[in-house]
Amino acid sequence: MIEPRAGERSLRQVVFEEAAIVRRVRELGQEITRAYPDGELLLIGLLKGSFIFLADLARAIKRPLQVDFLVASSYGVGKASSGEVRLLYEPAAPWRTGISCSSRILLIVVEPWPP
Repeated sequence: MIEPRAGERSLRQVVFEEAAIVRRVRELGQEITRAYPDGELLLIGLLKGSFIFLADLARAIKRPLQVDFLVASSYGVGKASSGEVRLLYEPAAPWRTGISCSSRILLIVVEPWPP
């Protein structure tokens, strides 16, 4: 067991060391910078769990970009999924920003899943 910090739960194991994560995020940032040197780059975070990774990735990309989020739900009033996904917030909606997503390079960033 790994000793938890105050208020945190115990961990059984560490899957990826912090240095490896930092290194990979830096590599991804370099790859994205090279792959998309021009145009309006928009990073779209999917779900709330993506925001920390998205922030780290955005800092690693060495070119101008914008960040927005997509909020979706498959839950109605109950606690079980209805099976139908509804968009609760549309990222970069033209009526909000005056710029259509169709004129941008979109990179969708989802929350990391366990291996």
